[in-house]
Amino acid sequence: CKDFAPHQKTRPQATGQSISLRSLRRSVCYLKSFWCRFLQKAAVPYCSTTHAKIGNKNERNRDRFCSFAGIAKKERKKRRMVIELLVVGKTVGGWLESGIREYTDRLGHYVRFGMSVIPELKNARNLREEQIKQTEGELILSRLGGGDYVVLLDEGGRQPEGSEGFAAWLQRVMNRGTRRLVFVVGGAYGFSAAVYGRADEKLSLSTLTYSHQMVRVIFVEQLYRAFTILAGEPYHHR
Repeated sequence: CKDFAPHQKTRPQATGQSISLRSLRRSVCYLKSFWCRFLQKAAVPYCSTTHAKIGNKNERNRDRFCSFAGIAKKERKKRRMVIELLVVGKTVGGWLESGIREYTDRLGHYVRFGMSVIPELKNARNLREEQIKQTEGELILSRLGGGDYVVLLDEGGRQPEGSEGFAAWLQRVMNRGTRRLVFVVGGAYGFSAAVYGRADEKLSLSTLTYSHQMVRVIFVEQLYRAFTILAGEPYHHR
């Protein structure tokens, strides 16, 4: 056919539309996120708009300007470590529940955190101390997975060197690629031998003795403080 020229180059028609600054930001953000994931040098994608790691106060700006935000958020959820606080018995006291809820909500900006409660034993008054620890230990072990990194909050455990030392320890655990970190608070009589055998580490929050109820809100606050230290935020005063 004379009207068809397969090697003839046609010049595209001009649309009259210029590349906006926002489109340029989106393109750079997409390429930078892909490059960081390709090299596996960052735990979360980077955003060219904020020039900072996503997961702190800059997350709102990232979601506002980055068209890749939806995919990046899903990717971040897959990579983020899950932290769970496993306790024996429900929390007694509205002020304790309020404090735990406050810091649990704050932790949501840094990590996927949740608290699971093992119900108290029925007719515990008729059981001996060793029987209570053994039964509670079986319930604790049933909540743990094979790949979980289990840390017991125990008075005989190692004490971190202050809140900054705890934050540094937490960073080392995350750097190891831990997917699920479980902190366990036992009942009034402590842990059974089987639970001690399953634990990977034991931590002590203080040389003082706290009730197994009060230690919950103290630990959640310290966990939040550790993440603010790692993020360089002014919550913790050195």
